[in-house]
Amino acid sequence: GGPTWDVRVGRRDSTNASFDGAIANLPAPNSNISTLIEKFRNQKLTRVDLVALS
Repeated sequence: GGPTWDVRVGRRDSTNASFDGAIANLPAPNSNISTLIEKFRNQKLTRVDLVALS
């Protein structure tokens, strides 16, 4: 063996989930650039964020 340690796993993004929220806020796979920019802006993200996350 070797040394061991506890590793915390998982991440809390939210205390609840909302299907309606996901549908309203996630862009569709066939969204055009204007829609993508708007969806990202609504989440306080920039065009640079859009490119980096695409």
